[in-house]
Amino acid sequence: MDRNQLLRIRPIIKKAEVNIQTSLIEQFQNETLRPIIKFQHDIWISWFNMHATKFKIDLNHLTSEKKFIAIQNLIGKEKDLKNQVIGMVCGYFTLAEFENYQFNATAINKRIVGMVIERIQSVIA
Repeated sequence: MDRNQLLRIRPIIKKAEVNIQTSLIEQFQNETLRPIIKFQHDIWISWFNMHATKFKIDLNHLTSEKKFIAIQNLIGKEKDLKNQVIGMVCGYFTLAEFENYQFNATAINKRIVGMVIERIQSVIA
């Protein structure tokens, strides 16, 4: 399979604009990360619920604010979970995207984790 076929399954995000003034990392975020993360929406929710149960976090008895914090803490502070998030996104990169990723991995990883946390928070919290 040619990895470029992955581009066909990604949703188009109209709000993710790219223009001349857009930085390269922001362009990568809007053209690559946002579509991949949106494509995996159902997986993120299921994945988080599985780990919330595993870590004995009862979301049903938390206020929205505490759910928001619990999501942030679980994904943001658990190194194994953070690495899973990054891997689940990177697995959908084309070879060219992966090569680009390698030059800015630290900054892109922060964006990946932040965007996934926001997506889960918007649904669960």
